[in-house]
Amino acid sequence: MGLLSDLLTRPFKRPAKDAPPPAPERRGAQRYATTLPILLRRFELPPFATSLIDISTTGAAITLHDWDAPEPAPWPARLKHGDEIALAGLLDVPLAAWVVVANEGVLRVRFLMDDTVRTKLHEMITRLATAE
Repeated sequence: MGLLSDLLTRPFKRPAKDAPPPAPERRGAQRYATTLPILLRRFELPPFATSLIDISTTGAAITLHDWDAPEPAPWPARLKHGDEIALAGLLDVPLAAWVVVANEGVLRVRFLMDDTVRTKLHEMITRLATAE
């Protein structure tokens, strides 16, 4: 009987009427959906062909084709937070970035750039935005 009485007297938590709004978008820069092909590069490893999912002036999301392939998985599938890579084929110079998160076949990166590269990236994104 103790179990039944515990179930009947257990307090029921009802959802709050005034639930807080969803968390605001953490990313400050507007993102643009795209499927631009790029190459990922890292040290002495072979380049890895892939494409962007979206891009902003501060970072990008990259789809990793064959990320769940049987061993050995391609090297981008083994990247983790903080690893540095370069994106080639997007600008006339490689675009340095560090990995923010890698999961489920998507790699999210934050760009590391000087003012010259930042200007080139901004111009490219402006062209993308006006083409929509």
